[in-house]
Amino acid sequence: MTSKKEDLLSHLEPMNQSELSDMVKAVVAGYQCDEKIARGLIDSSNGRIRAAAYSALVRMDRISKIDIIRALADPAIEVRLFGANEAIRHPGVNLVECLEAEKDLIVLEAIVFALGERGDPSCAEIISKIAIEHPDPLCREAAIAALANFSLEESLSLFLQAMSDKAPIRRRVAIALAGYDSERATQGLRTLSKDRDWQTATIARELLAIEDGTIAE
Repeated sequence: MTSKKEDLLSHLEPMNQSELSDMVKAVVAGYQCDEKIARGLIDSSNGRIRAAAYSALVRMDRISKIDIIRALADPAIEVRLFGANEAIRHPGVNLVECLEAEKDLIVLEAIVFALGERGDPSCAEIISKIAIEHPDPLCREAAIAALANFSLEESLSLFLQAMSDKAPIRRRVAIALAGYDSERATQGLRTLSKDRDWQTATIARELLAIEDGTIAE
């Protein structure tokens, strides 16, 4: 099984000498606050250069909502990944539409993470569907983490259902359950405190101890 980093690297476009030169220009533009050069390189035919140009705009604090929307619609994975990460700081960008259209798992996971970081529960329904139905465990894990940020009462049953998922997801569930003041959530933590995955069990036991007041937060 390849890692997320390896999957991303496999999608990167090769670069010739001219493109390497443009990449250097994009990076330098960010440090020299040369917006004209950075914006010119956004139209490069190479996705890696476009991503570097957008990053340069961030460095000089000249990135706009329109730039991020454009990045999220880019054909290159690395550019859309940039857009997803940067959209955390731009709540005016409609990430739900991007989530519905995104086919790449790396970018989809990043969009889910961004929605969770924004803390806007209006997207809970579509994220809940990913948490339950998505075939990729990393995407399900990101969805559980995002929902945990919302602490919606209607998500509790979903968290309890996810206690039978893979170990990294069960760890996320333990953290999510700690956000609820209910016997169902506490019972879920008690169950996870005996989990076969030692990390899940440790997290659950420590959270129960905090809840019981036997250790300080």
